[in-house]
Amino acid sequence: MKITSLSRALLIVIAKASLIACILSSIAFAQQQAADDYQDFIIIEDSVVIVDTDNNVLLADGIKTIGNYKFSLDGSLNGVREQNAQIKTTMKVIKNPNTGRMGITNGQLFIHYAEGENGSDIALNYGLSVVTELPSIDRIVVQIIDLEMYGQIKEAMKLDGRIVSIDLDIKYGGGYKPR
Repeated sequence: MKITSLSRALLIVIAKASLIACILSSIAFAQQQAADDYQDFIIIEDSVVIVDTDNNVLLADGIKTIGNYKFSLDGSLNGVREQNAQIKTTMKVIKNPNTGRMGITNGQLFIHYAEGENGSDIALNYGLSVVTELPSIDRIVVQIIDLEMYGQIKEAMKLDGRIVSIDLDIKYGGGYKPR
């Protein structure tokens, strides 16, 4: 009788220890996954981006191109007033510090939220305006008005249990050159 009770108690202890190990392993995996699901970019605040679909603005020192967009990091485009070439004040150049790759963002953020959560509520909590709701796939697209806030928003969302991942909308062109 004592052996059966001891065996049962030992099995319960082993089961609890296994459960705790499983939970800790899941938490560690979830934290690693969360770190992988948040982009790390530098937004170049002084960048100027224009749409130049008719290719009216010539490339020169300080003026680069990505698709139909031209950009400068040194103010070279500040005075551009060509017909069909419009400065896009809401767009900025970004750089991936790990690869050196450059892109252009319009400040739209794709948020993948946990099942059962409400995307509009999340946007409201962060003071972001909703661009598109995709509730069937637990996603929402929001607009970041002030791109200087991206880093703070990203860090806060990393800690928000309602959010699975975020992706900043970035347009890349050809000519990728690793640093």
